[in-house]
Amino acid sequence: MKVLYDFQVFSWQRYGGISRYFSELIRHGLQDPKIKIELAIKQSVNAYLDHQGIIPSKAPTLLSKIKNRISLKLKIPGSNYQYSRSLILKDDFDVFHPTYYEDYYLDILNKPLVITVHDMI
Repeated sequence: MKVLYDFQVFSWQRYGGISRYFSELIRHGLQDPKIKIELAIKQSVNAYLDHQGIIPSKAPTLLSKIKNRISLKLKIPGSNYQYSRSLILKDDFDVFHPTYYEDYYLDILNKPLVITVHDMI
């Protein structure tokens, strides 16, 4: 089984519960020979992915935080948003697991997806 994770939480959260949760899912998935993991991430500010040797991170600056937060709305070419959409359109995975609540993929997704609800407050 091949699981595609998107970029959302890894683009803006350096440390935190949600990115820790997903980095652990990814780490354990990489250890299972029956599971293939793909990350729709070109650039990350996330320390967990960096510490695990999955994707090197850059410490976020105010400008990078702003850019990452609005890249979904502006559809910036070369961004994680565009890269994620291209991998979804490529359709080379079995399950899609978005890492946050933005639904940018609904109009193009033709595969099953897993949604994680992190907080019910």
